[in-house]
Amino acid sequence: MISTMDKVRFLRNKYHNLNIQVDGGVKCDNIDIAAEAGANVIVSGTGIFNHKDPTFAIQVMRESV
Repeated sequence: MISTMDKVRFLRNKYHNLNIQVDGGVKCDNIDIAAEAGANVIVSGTGIFNHKDPTFAIQVMRESV
């Protein structure tokens, strides 16, 4: 996921109103990286289902983006 953040930043700077989705490897401990790069839509499977508290993980991710 980290390797694609330059692309997310590029898109956010060029298209301010675009929905930018990040999918793959998104977890509570790295969601802020995606959000700060400009992602406003995320997909997280294992980051939620493998978390000890999936409801908390969803809340953290929603608040971040």
